[in-house]
Amino acid sequence: MARKNNTTFNFDPMNVFASFDPAKTGEQFTKMFGEFAAPKVDMDAFMAAQRKSLEVMTAANQAAFDGVRAIAERQADMVRESVEATAGAVEAMRTVKEPKDAMEKQADFARTAFDKAVKDSDELRELAVKTGNDVAAPISAHISASMDELSAMTAAK
Repeated sequence: MARKNNTTFNFDPMNVFASFDPAKTGEQFTKMFGEFAAPKVDMDAFMAAQRKSLEVMTAANQAAFDGVRAIAERQADMVRESVEATAGAVEAMRTVKEPKDAMEKQADFARTAFDKAVKDSDELRELAVKTGNDVAAPISAHISASMDELSAMTAAK
């Protein structure tokens, strides 16, 4: 015996879009969301803010470039000084006659070279920290100023 379908939900997938009217849908959308006003954007202020951000990034990039250049120049000076010191130590070793004297000169050179390497490393670290601070300072100041401007804009409305 065939069973009769007594469902109250009569869905026909072939007729889903039969009553679709794009114009009516557009009207419904406009009616539903027409009450919401989009925030007005002051394009001049927006462009000025973007211009200022670009200027800040340019200043930060210049600070980074200058800092890296200073570090590279100082490293080149340190290498030159090290080569000169090594050449002087080698020349001094050529005049030594006694093994004890050679060991003392070599130990003095090693101690001096180690102390200079520590001092130079500290100087390079200080230059790197200064560069990082010089790069971060304009960005940090700009972010702070932007937050203040945003607070002022939202408080005014």
